Amino acid sequence: MRLFDVTLKQIKMKNKLFFLLLIATLSFSVSAQEKEENPFKNIQANFGVKGGLNFFSGQNKSSDSELWTGFYAGLFGEFRLSEKWSLQPELLYTEQYGHHFLEVPVQIKYYITSKLSVMAGPKVDFLLDQSRDQERLRPVGISATVGAQYDFSKRFFVHSSYSLGSTTQIIDDNPDNSSGTFNSFKFGLGFKF
Repeated sequence: MRLFDVTLKQIKMKNKLFFLLLIATLSFSVSAQEKEENPFKNIQANFGVKGGLNFFSGQNKSSDSELWTGFYAGLFGEFRLSEKWSLQPELLYTEQYGHHFLEVPVQIKYYITSKLSVMAGPKVDFLLDQSRDQERLRPVGISATVGAQYDFSKRFFVHSSYSLGSTTQIIDDNPDNSSGTFNSFKFGLGFKF
């Protein structure tokens, strides 16, 4: 059995889990809004940069999974919703599989301690160099992402995340082997302004 084999049943289960997480998040937001007159009054916003190594695999039915190394760099915003919860959208430039992508993850973040946090949410990948090898890659992909972050200080942190591709992004010339996804593991450093 291959490490990254994903069946239609598993994709449906991941989608159900994603929607349950989304509903739970929205329920939390609604209950928080009911308690406060102006729920946006106390939101704190932080912005910063992050970057590091991107280890990723691309697999379709006709070949075994291959592992490649690339890089990523980008901007993020963190909007503190409460003492323990925040929303963190990001805009990341990544290089993988010889192609350049713009990744847009939007994650819910939970602080276990004041320095350690975990996060999860969806990520959309946009292929930036579509003219090159256009028949082999679809221009948009969707992934589910989980991660962790440790803050060394108020400004510097280390983080890691894993993204599991939910949509077919790799296209094979053989119709029998027409499915493939990207999965990635990121590890890097960040700086808050």
